[in-house]
Amino acid sequence: MLLFLDTAEIAEIEKFAFLIHGVTTTPTIIKRAGMTTEEFMTKVREEFPHLEIHVEALAEDAQKTKELIKSFCGKKWYDSDKIAFKVPISTEGLLATKELGEEHPEVKINLHMAFSPAQATLAMLAKPAYIAPLIGRYADHIADITAHGKRAVGNDAGYDMLADIMQCKQMMQSQSIILASSIRTVHDFITASVLGADAATLPPLVLSEALEHTMTKEGVDTFWKDLS
Repeated sequence: MLLFLDTAEIAEIEKFAFLIHGVTTTPTIIKRAGMTTEEFMTKVREEFPHLEIHVEALAEDAQKTKELIKSFCGKKWYDSDKIAFKVPISTEGLLATKELGEEHPEVKINLHMAFSPAQATLAMLAKPAYIAPLIGRYADHIADITAHGKRAVGNDAGYDMLADIMQCKQMMQSQSIILASSIRTVHDFITASVLGADAATLPPLVLSEALEHTMTKEGVDTFWKDLS
């Protein structure tokens, strides 16, 4: 599984840079970090040249999406091996992805904002480098329209969606990387791994929690005590 960090906080990227394959962002995440997209991309490419960065390419239609991505490809921070452009799943998004794949196969596209196996399956036909289902947000949506409005651990619509997407990928023999996104908990992360997701993007807090366990701490504390 490829591991991504879902953040624009430079300090968090620096902390986990040795462990992750790359960083995923949104305009909201970058704005929250107090930077523009241009500032963030320039800084992160300078400081972490080995990481793959996913950046939003949001436009009104297929033609404008292609034009925006081509303009990004002219930036100093662009590297075809280390940059993927996030395009929301839609008819226009799939069209832009398919045409870019034919015209510029080196350009990586992440078709994201997938909330159903049907969307993901159709996205596979456009042959993007990545497809990103948002399992946490989808589970929240389903919970909101149920009587109780609570997510049940181990019985989650988000997991069911991801499982169906992975099965569709296998049946279609798709080469697109399924990037499990909107990971809210360590349980989300582990379940995505068990279901066979090719990649996952985690917020820094979830990644930190995944690395910790009370029994590990207790054991290490005992070792330090016995060494004294």
